Amino acid sequence: MGLCSSSQAEPIFSMLKDIQEIKSAISQLEDLKQDLKSKYSNLQTIYSKQSGRDLRRTKIVVVETHHTITEFTKVKRVNYHYIVKKISKYYKKAESKDIRNAFNRFKNIKKIKFIQNVELSIEKEEESKENFEAVEKVKKESSRVMEMNVLAKISSSGKEKYDLNMPIVHLVHMFEDFIFVKYLEDIRAIERKEEPVSMPEFFIEYLFKRNGTLSKVKKILNQTALNFERHQEKSILLQVFSSLLQFKTHDPISRHLALFLTRIMLEFDKVKIRPKIFTFESTGKKQKNALEGGYAYLRNIFPLLFKFFPSRKIRSLMMILLRPKQVNKEDYVKFLIRYSLERETNSVDSFFESINLQNLKSLNFLQVFSSLKEKLNLSLPPEYLIIFCSAFDCLSTDTITKSSFAHHLMQNPQEKRLQNEDLIVSKCMLLKVIIEIYKTLEIKSTTYLFKIFDNHNSEKMTFIPFFASLKEIQLDVSEIKARELYEEGLKIQNEFSGLSKEGFVSVLTKFGIGHRSLKYFCVSDYKPGFHLKQLESISALLCHKKNKSTIPEGYHNIEQEYILN
Repeated sequence: MGLCSSSQAEPIFSMLKDIQEIKSAISQLEDLKQDLKSKYSNLQTIYSKQSGRDLRRTKIVVVETHHTITEFTKVKRVNYHYIVKKISKYYKKAESKDIRNAFNRFKNIKKIKFIQNVELSIEKEEESKENFEAVEKVKKESSRVMEMNVLAKISSSGKEKYDLNMPIVHLVHMFEDFIFVKYLEDIRAIERKEEPVSMPEFFIEYLFKRNGTLSKVKKILNQTALNFERHQEKSILLQVFSSLLQFKTHDPISRHLALFLTRIMLEFDKVKIRPKIFTFESTGKKQKNALEGGYAYLRNIFPLLFKFFPSRKIRSLMMILLRPKQVNKEDYVKFLIRYSLERETNSVDSFFESINLQNLKSLNFLQVFSSLKEKLNLSLPPEYLIIFCSAFDCLSTDTITKSSFAHHLMQNPQEKRLQNEDLIVSKCMLLKVIIEIYKTLEIKSTTYLFKIFDNHNSEKMTFIPFFASLKEIQLDVSEIKARELYEEGLKIQNEFSGLSKEGFVSVLTKFGIGHRSLKYFCVSDYKPGFHLKQLESISALLCHKKNKSTIPEGYHNIEQEYILN
């Protein structure tokens, strides 16, 4: 939006003198008001499902949108000159170069005809550098709104699917009691083209553990092998499980997450508390234990996080988010520090000696807090500093002594127990935390793509800069692949003069390119897949498990390699 002085505002008033144009503007305002009311309703829906910083941001937008609707209602009740006065008022504010405040109430308005005419008039009459910069600011603001809409869509889609317990509970039940039987019935319907299929090793493990007897496992493997060819690298398990997660099967990132969650659930089963030793029968928690996929001690879950998540920051964040509701934050921080000390085979004395190089009587609490990351592999977010100070009672002194640190760390006798009933987590909760972290990283990765496009400094991206951007994101991309992606992006946006920012982000996200943050999300140790001959050999192995002398030559170690104890 251009800046203008009082003399520059004259074309604005001359353009608005015609009463018909003002009536038309009022009509369009009325249409916009209805559109805003609809958006306001949608915002309220998203607002009800968000928390924390996202909640505060959405609340601001909700309030501002409601205020805009109120302003339009006022316009309807007064004469048409009210509009002229309003425009004059905001343009005078614009002279002070405070565009954000000057048009704060109008920042969600995108298609008001008479304001567009004002912009057009000013752009034609004023081509100065000052006006050009002002227009660029408005364009950037519009671009920012588009980016926020895309990010909100990612965030809200994740929350809508996984915010409540029931979808995860349903997923767990489908996985444990249904998928591995039902998929055999649907296998030909799903794979009508008789395409070859490969299987992850933990699927074989699951079949063996779930069915118990070798004859049943052999029957399942033989039935499955009939539908396999040699060269395919995808599985029906993956398709079914991906669809349960409501992810698109052609998205490689979603495939990876689907397989990873499968692996996590199997690992959880190895350490979960069995009903016969679970002590909550009298309180009715035994039934809840079954509904939420079982429970496990946090001390047994944390090693899984260290195994699968290479990023210390992500791993620590998951440990924080897994805090049971009945444990307050201060006690939980102390529990995490105790666990980290034990894991690093460290003591309070050795921990303090490693950071107290000057042999002082006491240390600043900031020094102790920051040392948790390097010395104990525990990365607490900055907002946990006040919780840390409260837990170790150093808000007033700003310092911590070794004896005080040790005293507060062990002052709660109940928490000294290595496995206590408060410090447990359900399978459902673990899955929710993993998916939520994944969604957060997806948003960060999408923001990274926005920045890549902005560096191009153009509203449309032709193929050459698109290819250059891809090389920046993914070094090994070929020109042929880049051309395919570019043409696919043009089809997605249904506009062929060049890729817009939204089209650029959409096509890369669709094909799993540019998710820079996601590659740090997790590691997985599953094998790439089995082929037909391998399946037949495994089937033969399982059939002759009790008599290993009959196992085909060359497969003596296959049980140890592919079927876990």
